[in-house]
Amino acid sequence: DDAGDDDANATTTASSLGDVVEDLKEQIFADHKAGAPQSFREDVAAFTSAVDWSETWIRCLGLWHLTLWAMFFIFRNNYLVQCGLFFNVATAVFLSEWLNGLASTHWEKFSSQDYFDKRGVFMG
Repeated sequence: DDAGDDDANATTTASSLGDVVEDLKEQIFADHKAGAPQSFREDVAAFTSAVDWSETWIRCLGLWHLTLWAMFFIFRNNYLVQCGLFFNVATAVFLSEWLNGLASTHWEKFSSQDYFDKRGVFMG
């Protein structure tokens, strides 16, 4: 009989602990969601307003992406050029963490705001 009471108490404690955890999650996410965009359109609007598109380095980065996309499209039937482009992109990805860390250290020299993470992780 005492074993049944212990099981009931353990179940009650576990469920009340689960309720506390759920309440904490709801509070944390409510605070987070309060100012967060709620739709894809709002996400895009928040992103475009957060970035200073007049900065030269951002424009160059965008132009590099467009040029790369165009080269992949133009040379889509040329295996050697595709291989060269692939290895250049793979090298850029390999170096991106290091470059991002370097940019995090020196962002004041080329940017009006810090878009970079000291650990080299791209921020969203």
